[in-house]
Amino acid sequence: MNTTKIAQMLCSRLCHDLITPIGAINTSFELFDESDEENRLQLLELAKQSAEKAIRKLIFYRAAFGYSTDSHFSTFNQAKKLIQDFLMINKIELFWEEENQTDQTSRICPKFPHYAQILANLSFICAEISPSGGQLTIEFTKEDFQEIHLKLTGNLVPLRPIILSALKSHLPEDEASPHSIQAIYTRMLCEKLAVNVEISQQERVALDFILKVGV
Repeated sequence: MNTTKIAQMLCSRLCHDLITPIGAINTSFELFDESDEENRLQLLELAKQSAEKAIRKLIFYRAAFGYSTDSHFSTFNQAKKLIQDFLMINKIELFWEEENQTDQTSRICPKFPHYAQILANLSFICAEISPSGGQLTIEFTKEDFQEIHLKLTGNLVPLRPIILSALKSHLPEDEASPHSIQAIYTRMLCEKLAVNVEISQQERVALDFILKVGV
């Protein structure tokens, strides 16, 4: 698939995800002038909540899908907070566990920001299948990020077969769409860093991603 088509599909997907909160803000102000005082307060609250949701998504998208010389994932705390703030939109609780407790405010392994970008994209997929919330545990089980385990639990929607295929192998170009492009992008990030992703799921209950570097 050529890079132009990838960029177009990814832009379509992200814009689609932003339509709901941005549309709610617009609707709130459209109805404001013709509403009574009680309804105006409710509309302002809706606009405020929608704006907060849109801002969290934009900050997350810039880090997960964008490029910057100043990484948003330079430290454990930065990565954890960014993923946590995004997951809170879907009422998903994040548990972040490291085997060796390092200084979470200091800069770490130069490759960590790239691994964290993969974690952000997998967290994005987890949010997609957790409409009722849940718990996501990210565990660094080996030193130097050689193995990372993500476990999502809750009342889950099954991972769609096309998303599973996009994560595991190259989809034919005619099967790629704005709905599957984020999973394709995630697989591309993994290939670039020689990260193998093992996926297992207990339908509607749990989903596991195990990342192994250089395997």
